[in-house]
Amino acid sequence: MRQFLVSFTLSIALISLTGCLSNTTKPEASIAQHKGHLILGKDMQAFKRCGSTPEQTLWLKTDEKKLAYLRNAYEQITIEPYEEVYVELLGRPAGPLECQACTAYKGSFELQETLIIRAPQARDCD
Repeated sequence: MRQFLVSFTLSIALISLTGCLSNTTKPEASIAQHKGHLILGKDMQAFKRCGSTPEQTLWLKTDEKKLAYLRNAYEQITIEPYEEVYVELLGRPAGPLECQACTAYKGSFELQETLIIRAPQARDCD
């Protein structure tokens, strides 16, 4: 009986330890400066960081005041909606959001502050 209790206790400890080691929760990214291209349209606000693929484009998550500032600056730079502009943003990548327009994006970018917004140039992401 004693051997059974020792084996049982060790099994429970191993299961508990395995659960701790297999925790897949990612820590929240820290706020940093990110360079890339912003695309705005009627139902679109997307940020593609330099060095990322089109599939890694993120939905831009921000408050109405910051989005209004971005849209105003964007309209001063572009001729048509859905054109890329270069941006340097302070913020962090985050998980996907549950909104109708953003479900096609695998993640989001939480905007804290817009540092630069301007017309794109050939060497933006070099």
